[in-house]
Amino acid sequence: MKKKLILMSLVAISAVAVVVGCSNPEGKVKYGDLVFDKEITAQFDTLTSEQMWGGTAIIRVIGDKLFAVAYEQGDTPSWLHVFDKTGTEIQDLIPLGRGPEDAAMINAAQVCGSKLVLFDPQVYKELTVQEVPETESFRIEETVKEREKWVWNISLTDDKEIVYYSPGPKSEEGISTRIALKNLDGELIDELEVSPFADDDPMIRFTLEAMRSSFALSENGKHYAISYSDAGVLQMFTISDRISKSFTGLYYPHSMTMKGNQISSPDKSRPFINSMYASDSYLFASFDGEPYRRGENRLLYNKIAVFDWKGRSRLLINCDYRVEALCYDKPEDTIYAVIVDESGIYRLGKMKISL
Repeated sequence: MKKKLILMSLVAISAVAVVVGCSNPEGKVKYGDLVFDKEITAQFDTLTSEQMWGGTAIIRVIGDKLFAVAYEQGDTPSWLHVFDKTGTEIQDLIPLGRGPEDAAMINAAQVCGSKLVLFDPQVYKELTVQEVPETESFRIEETVKEREKWVWNISLTDDKEIVYYSPGPKSEEGISTRIALKNLDGELIDELEVSPFADDDPMIRFTLEAMRSSFALSENGKHYAISYSDAGVLQMFTISDRISKSFTGLYYPHSMTMKGNQISSPDKSRPFINSMYASDSYLFASFDGEPYRRGENRLLYNKIAVFDWKGRSRLLINCDYRVEALCYDKPEDTIYAVIVDESGIYRLGKMKISL
């Protein structure tokens, strides 16, 4: 049944954000409130029945096809699942493995024209998936890259790649978390340090910046964003022939502490962003933003936050599912998402919006 969007409230017009480096007289970072121009409540139209998926997911749209990246449980597990926009499954691709056209893990997916480029950080290779015209079959090409240390994410444009590095807690002194802009031959064009947690304990910094971070590169390759699941921090960058920091939103700190040489898991936390998708005009995020007590029975990340590339928080959508992954189809003004219910069941869903 088609569900309607219900306008709930109109909140104050601006997002208060502070640029990294600003601090109060005591030398501590200032944090500002995250306030959205508009807030609504909406419900997803479910497109599929239960999917035997688990863990993190990615979803992308190319033409009339949906490409969902998720680990599929079962006798013949695979990573990539192709659907039409009605939710009819077409084909499963890229089996779990380390051989040709397999993947041990996929943590990035970028649309480059009619191609979907995936990154396997364990085997350290790119897999390019493209539909063969008029056949509903797909061609897969792989490129094994020269392995680099501390790489966590690679995003591609037609002629460049953006590489995210985050060194381990015991790495040699002087290496910092950074993004690098390279040509497709791997030659360095520019790089920029991007560590908002550099003053934290090295184990906390590594956990936040490597293990609990999300990335998004816009469709035109001109905008890039980094966010964190356990700290209210959002960084935006402009990509041209160099990398420029365009916005940093500092909304609230993480709650991690060290107990001996281990991170002490806090009883109370405040989840921020779980995953992101970048269009040329907007950044879409699976968002939470509410206090959470360990063991509390509530649906996390059941909101969608929409930012423009000036960092303004334009729209907050309260949803009826956890949003595990999302993308935006501009011609249809539709968000397609991997959604999860309170029982942990994965489905595909869609939501019509107006921006």
